[in-house]
Amino acid sequence: MLKPDEKKTIVDCYIECGNVKLVAAKLRRSLTTVAKILHGIPHKVRKKPPLKNIISEKMGRRIKKFASGKIIKGQMVNSSIIKKEFSLKCSLKTIQRFMK
Repeated sequence: MLKPDEKKTIVDCYIECGNVKLVAAKLRRSLTTVAKILHGIPHKVRKKPPLKNIISEKMGRRIKKFASGKIIKGQMVNSSIIKKEFSLKCSLKTIQRFMK
């Protein structure tokens, strides 16, 4: 059975390293022992990288100008028409999300 200060050392080392295998190797403890101690601690949450802008600001302004002109004339406008007009390589859902 591990002492409380040894458990604290394992937890601190895990916070520093972020990997159970590295902690076990660094402290020379078995992988299962380290995993049992860390069982109650939530895993490190990785942030998702930000989505790159498929539609640039310049293209966005052109799309909005095109759509507003169609609306003023009373013509139908939707994402498939916009995609065909500007030869965009993104999905229809991306265009819909942009137009909101």
